[in-house]
Amino acid sequence: MRRDFTYYSRIIIIAVTFIFCFPVFSQKKQDPLLKSALDAYSSQKWKSTATLLDLYLKDSTAYSENFKLAIISNLMINDTNGVGKAIGIINRTGISFDDVLKDVSREFIKQKMFDDYEIIIHKLINAYPSQKQYFYNNLIDYRKLLHQPCDVIRVINEAEESGIDPDLYIKTKAQNYILLDSLETASAIYDNILRKHPEDHDAILFFANYYFVKGKLVYEKVEKEYKEIDNPTTLDYADRRNKIGVLYREYFIKGIDWMEKAQEIKTNETIDKNLNFMYKIQKEYSSDESRKMPRKSKR
Repeated sequence: MRRDFTYYSRIIIIAVTFIFCFPVFSQKKQDPLLKSALDAYSSQKWKSTATLLDLYLKDSTAYSENFKLAIISNLMINDTNGVGKAIGIINRTGISFDDVLKDVSREFIKQKMFDDYEIIIHKLINAYPSQKQYFYNNLIDYRKLLHQPCDVIRVINEAEESGIDPDLYIKTKAQNYILLDSLETASAIYDNILRKHPEDHDAILFFANYYFVKGKLVYEKVEKEYKEIDNPTTLDYADRRNKIGVLYREYFIKGIDWMEKAQEIKTNETIDKNLNFMYKIQKEYSSDESRKMPRKSKR
């Protein structure tokens, strides 16, 4: 009986505590000031959001979701004071600038305000021109995250025009031209890299893959066409060999040279596999006996 009384007493205490505490939690969640601030934020009324959140957060210092919105709204305000206020909030909470920008960029992506993030980065560049390289790096990474190669290249060009060393982004630019299938432009960039750095592995590997992929695509097309012929004749077979011989001389000779250079610097299974594929074509279709002995892989 004593045990039952203790058990029910605890249930009553928990219930009473919940009844009295719930209005407090509910009131905090439904704070009219915060609600007004969030409504203003959802309507992109940046100045109103900033003003309301400044009042709501006046006694707070720990970084939170609301501080992030306060930083964003201040950065989006169309006046010269917004950036300073946003930086003041960041300093007040003690959070690192890198963490803030990561958090802010995620919010812009979440809200599908993709180009607005670039607007605030430009404001920060204007406010802190000595740190422009840091901000451009951030903006390039942002555009890469969104898989926007055209915008990556545009931002890189803008950074270069502002005086930042072009060599800093040269490989990123080439990689994004590849994503755009502008291989000739990428080729010109990597060629310039090799003029300055003849042993650059990325540039060498680009040309190795460039000639290998081009040659393999033609090879697969020739083989497909040949297999589609019912009862191929000797003439068909000779035509096939001639076409493969042509693509070997046009692509695979260069592909082998570049791939072997890449292999000597740093190899991997893909390089070895691609080389072996070209060696097989070389063995059957090359008239140059000196080129029929593949080099050993250097690991």
